[in-house]
Amino acid sequence: MPARTTPLVTGQFYHIFNRGVNKQPIFLNRKDYARALSVFEFYSFVDIPIRFSKFLLLSLEERFKILKDLRKRSLKYVDFISYCFMPNHFHFLVKQNRDNGISKFMGDFQNSYTKYFNTKHERIGPILQGQFKAVFVEDENQLLHLSRYIHLNPFTSFVVKDLTDLDTYK
Repeated sequence: MPARTTPLVTGQFYHIFNRGVNKQPIFLNRKDYARALSVFEFYSFVDIPIRFSKFLLLSLEERFKILKDLRKRSLKYVDFISYCFMPNHFHFLVKQNRDNGISKFMGDFQNSYTKYFNTKHERIGPILQGQFKAVFVEDENQLLHLSRYIHLNPFTSFVVKDLTDLDTYK
């Protein structure tokens, strides 16, 4: 992939997004959304002792212990301000906590979710359209606007009819 032209600076906020290849869906059902959310949280932590796919093979007790330890240390690559998973794309509003944190997190997130999606839906190849996009958030007004935009995305894109009706939003 080509080098990123926008440097990702520790302590700064960024709007991160990507979409499916050829605008194809990357979330086909509730399980896909749930898996993405689990992977999203898991790979935000620094120094994870095990890959997510192996983590899922552990007993509930072992998984709980690992998550408890990770949360206790609270060392994260990124802090999430807001996020949204849409049928064919996603948006994250994050603050980078460590040098190269966004790139590390996004690499792990995208690779893990792509492997899951391809295995589950019996397909091969990339599901995302190249390198993720990252827009630097310049001030508090832009931060507020982006948070509002991300939260309203399912409504303004007609994925849901009512923001309180979660049943219609897979």
